[in-house]
Amino acid sequence: MKNKLFYSNPITYVGFENCVKYAATVFSPELIVSANYTKNNYKSRAIPEFIERVGKYDCDAFLDRVEGINLFTEFMIFKNAVLHDNAPNVQLNMLEIKIIILALIYYSNSNSADSVACRNLLDIYNIDDPSFFEEASFFRFEFKGVLIPYRVVRFVLLTTLDGITAYSQASVIKCTRGLPRVFQKASISEIYYLFIEIRIIFFEGNSSRFYSICKHLISIAKKSDHDFFQRYNEFSRNYLTLSTASYSSDNLSQAEETIVNFQVYSSAKGINILLSDTESSSKSIVVLNAYIGFLTNELIRSLLSTKAKKHISFCSHQGINVKSFIVDVNKVNSLRDSFNLSFQNIREMHHELFKRFYISRWGVSSSEYNDWVSQFLLKSRYTISFYRNETLFLIYYL
Repeated sequence: MKNKLFYSNPITYVGFENCVKYAATVFSPELIVSANYTKNNYKSRAIPEFIERVGKYDCDAFLDRVEGINLFTEFMIFKNAVLHDNAPNVQLNMLEIKIIILALIYYSNSNSADSVACRNLLDIYNIDDPSFFEEASFFRFEFKGVLIPYRVVRFVLLTTLDGITAYSQASVIKCTRGLPRVFQKASISEIYYLFIEIRIIFFEGNSSRFYSICKHLISIAKKSDHDFFQRYNEFSRNYLTLSTASYSSDNLSQAEETIVNFQVYSSAKGINILLSDTESSSKSIVVLNAYIGFLTNELIRSLLSTKAKKHISFCSHQGINVKSFIVDVNKVNSLRDSFNLSFQNIREMHHELFKRFYISRWGVSSSEYNDWVSQFLLKSRYTISFYRNETLFLIYYL
């Protein structure tokens, strides 16, 4: 019996537009259609040109890229569907979800909504292009007059949340030469002090961006009646049941794999036990990372409760995670709408969890706070993207 997820069907006008965008983003800009077309004539004017471009494209160039074999196989499957006049399946990704939620929390931690440095990325950028991370002031960090690339700042942020020490971070970057040329000859000790500066700005010390939010998270984690505490313990005992999909180069198709039980939290410990096992200086990082995971998993739970669940599967070649989706190209907009609604839900959840904290901090009434939350929830522009998340420096995983 043919799986409904992979049932081939003619491509719609909206599906075709997404198909071209996907091909240009993931494979090559050379696949963009040059002909002007409309909903009434796209089948006669644009599809033939697109089929020709896809058919002639030299996919051997993929083999020189990172993950080139997977990309080559993916293109061959995509090409096979297009040449047979079928709607291909495409991959959509939660772009930098952990970084995005970190930024969301930081915005709420600010009591200066008019300050450029305190604005939330979700409210001022249309996040469908990874280049915005390079432009956002939140991630810009200079050291001795040199701008440190976002990929390095990102590496420090994510690995710090994972509990990696500054010295280990410096050792990885030294081995992979990830710093700007001016720092290429820097010693591990010099890189270490650079990374300490980044950690101090974001996480460590009374003046860090996340100090007060982490302090509050630790305080509420100790109260058994608080939602975060209750949900953390509940999640540690529960699983999400997911279907995964992989690419098959043998028959140029995608096949559904075995259902996977994905544990929402990798630790079975409650938050208090987790904190009791942690050194005092690291408690803030532990609870912040747990809270980011809490919001991320709430996002997935919300998405899987929508009608989008029947249209999607998850990418097994990305690992057993829920950050990448495979969907019929005709259903891309529907999935995005469902995702946007789910993301709004976790923003609202975050603001509700911290309502008393912010009302007290800002000296506003409950109704004023609710109006403020409603105003900014309407601005959220974060959505799933055709762009792929870049791997952290590869040696980190070796």
